[in-house]
Amino acid sequence: MGPNLSHLSWGLLFVIPVVIVLLALLGIHPLVSITLLGQVLLTSQVTIPTLAIALALNVGGALSYLVSPFEGAIVLTIKGK
Repeated sequence: MGPNLSHLSWGLLFVIPVVIVLLALLGIHPLVSITLLGQVLLTSQVTIPTLAIALALNVGGALSYLVSPFEGAIVLTIKGK
């Protein structure tokens, strides 16, 4: 998978949040998708700094918590206290 990701370079930073949001809409918890996608990206031959990848993963996680089905459980938990 490394050679397939290496040609994306900085464009990958825009793809990461979109992929995490799409996975959240499919029902995969954002924390799980961030962990799995982060491990794949860190072991591949991507030339992007790891800090930039981490920031893109965090942006994707924040966006996915806003639009995913898990957001309702978070709101109910907060309102219940």
